[in-house]
Amino acid sequence: MCSQNTSRHMKILGEYICEACEKEIVNLEIEDKRYEYYNIMMKKIWKKFLTAM
Repeated sequence: MCSQNTSRHMKILGEYICEACEKEIVNLEIEDKRYEYYNIMMKKIWKKFLTAM
């Protein structure tokens, strides 16, 4: 999501999410401005995955 290449990450639908982004996503409140950003990024991951099927 942040395009950082780190050794500590998780893989979701073929895309990597670094540990820092994962922690931020888990702790976000819906009212947070960053929530919309991560929501859009997750939708992009889903779209990329679904179009590859």
